[in-house]
Amino acid sequence: MKNKKTLKLLTAFAVTALPVVTLIGTDVSAAEDDTTYADNGLSATSKGTITFTPNTDPVNPVNPDDDDPYTPDDTPVNPSTDDALRIAYVSKLDFGSQKISSEDQTYTANKVTMTNQKTNTTKEINPAVTISDGRGTGAGWKLQVKQSGAFSNGSDTLENATLTLEKSSIYSNKSNAATAPVGGNVSVNTNNATVMTAAASSGYGTWQEEFKASLNVKGNTAKEGTYKTNLVWTLSDTPA
Repeated sequence: MKNKKTLKLLTAFAVTALPVVTLIGTDVSAAEDDTTYADNGLSATSKGTITFTPNTDPVNPVNPDDDDPYTPDDTPVNPSTDDALRIAYVSKLDFGSQKISSEDQTYTANKVTMTNQKTNTTKEINPAVTISDGRGTGAGWKLQVKQSGAFSNGSDTLENATLTLEKSSIYSNKSNAATAPVGGNVSVNTNNATVMTAAASSGYGTWQEEFKASLNVKGNTAKEGTYKTNLVWTLSDTPA
């Protein structure tokens, strides 16, 4: 009811004001987005508008050859819809089943199978991490990783074992023309190490880094059993 009253007041004012405008020969100020018309009625200027908001939809891994979403076979993507800047996906590192050796050995993590959600075709990639920046601010971001502790089977640890993430490629989906973030090789330990950085005005949209994950194990340090560790990934909105 209040809105109707307000409309009536404005209409009455406009009608009352019209003779004054005609007498003094000045224009009534139009609202910013209203269409404006020339005095002779032969031209007009209309406005077009569109509003964008931050994108918080869940994001899947990408492929540089198309714009289709991909589903990884090893672990689900991040389902959160709370933040426009997020870690969308991180592969598990599976080094398989290996025989105990008396010599130093370096093991490579298995590849991950990605399934195209539109065509149902598959492709194998190296382990990867996917970052989504749907803020639209160009503020930049930084991704870091650390190991919570040594690989352990519950009673024994892999003493002096070293985990390395060797960058193989950084890419986005085919249509993303934004400036790419940068990354490099990382030796993972209990201190944060930088995996990827996006300087201000770069890293818009979805970006994915594939890496060759290598675990070097010293001879005769492994005992029977399955060894595990946690990798803690941290994404901050601090520019590179």
